[in-house]
Amino acid sequence: MPEFKMETEQLVEFEKRTNVLIKKAGALILDSFNANKSLTKKDIRDVATETDVFVEDVIKKELSHIFPDAGFIMEEHVSSEQPDFNWVIDPIDGTKNYVALAPYFFTQLALIYRGKPILSEIYQPVSEQLFSAIKSNGAYLNGNKIEAKCRINAEESIIDVDFRGSEDSDLKLPIYNKPTFTV
Repeated sequence: MPEFKMETEQLVEFEKRTNVLIKKAGALILDSFNANKSLTKKDIRDVATETDVFVEDVIKKELSHIFPDAGFIMEEHVSSEQPDFNWVIDPIDGTKNYVALAPYFFTQLALIYRGKPILSEIYQPVSEQLFSAIKSNGAYLNGNKIEAKCRINAEESIIDVDFRGSEDSDLKLPIYNKPTFTV
């Protein structure tokens, strides 16, 4: 498998352009936050809104201009092709919160190379927090570098686990119960 080759400068340029895009997506999401939402049930526990679909389409169109050779892996639509580079889009991560008017939802996008992330952005439009990271260039919150300050153990942490049904509970419970788990 060929090694990943892309200049950091090119990723930084992609990041600048996707910063603008993800904030635009957040503004579109907030515009419809208090509106009545028509829901589509995707499965027994998951829903989508018209805003999910609309914002995903807006993001996809813009990302096609930023890096036309990349494919797409999207939350609300299925992509047919999977080249080496793919944009991953989740227009509203936390749709149930969004529908319930709870301000705990995010817009996420990433650029992956052969399944490994090389650029990632998470935007919380209510608080206007933009988390971003580039391979070998660190992580940032609103343009300020994030530095790990300490390590804490599970007993000192708040941990949220979504078991999303029972099909993989046997895999998750031992990790959750491990006493030496650190974050």
